[in-house]
Amino acid sequence: MSSRHETHNTVRAFCNFHKKLICPSGQCSSDQERFLALDIRFHQLVLASSGNEMFAKLDSLISEVLIGRTHHGMMPSHPHEDALQLHVDVASAIQRGASDVAQSSMLGIMQRTMDEMSTIWAAPHYNGDFIRS
Repeated sequence: MSSRHETHNTVRAFCNFHKKLICPSGQCSSDQERFLALDIRFHQLVLASSGNEMFAKLDSLISEVLIGRTHHGMMPSHPHEDALQLHVDVASAIQRGASDVAQSSMLGIMQRTMDEMSTIWAAPHYNGDFIRS
């Protein structure tokens, strides 16, 4: 982080993210568009708080992937509890400055995403004149 003010704002943003994700009886996770907006914001914060300019610039790419997966039915209609918990774990670890925990939890999110998408990636796809397998 380039300044103490930015660090404070990022920590506050993660606190707000926590509050929005953790809701009684899963009400927050029932609205896919609302969760998409929260998920995009979450990943923007993670990338920005990395302190790595190159990672921070990936926010629009990650946003488009999340939007595409949601709008093309490649996301579960309700986020899985363990996926939500991994997001909370990342945010909490960043707040505490526990980079190892944040990294491990983020890898868990990525692995879960790759597992969910692997069947789609493995399926044959029609692309104009040919089928890619």
